[in-house]
Amino acid sequence: MVTSTTIAPTEYGYVTIRGHVNNMDTSAWNLNDILYLDAATAGMLTNIKPNTGDYDTIVGRVMLKDATTGRIYINIVREYQV
Repeated sequence: MVTSTTIAPTEYGYVTIRGHVNNMDTSAWNLNDILYLDAATAGMLTNIKPNTGDYDTIVGRVMLKDATTGRIYINIVREYQV
């Protein structure tokens, strides 16, 4: 998850691949919701498991629900369907 406000082309920035990301708007979800990459909108998160037939990607879990001080625990996992 990108944690820099912006990353311009050819520039450096911060991303989190495992750990807590704070000060996010998590008001759309509930505490302990599992968050997935949204199959409908690139780069967005959803708490509804995608049903695309492709590999689903779990991004993390809501640790604190709040419009300004929300927290997500990032732990990226690919779900393989057989």
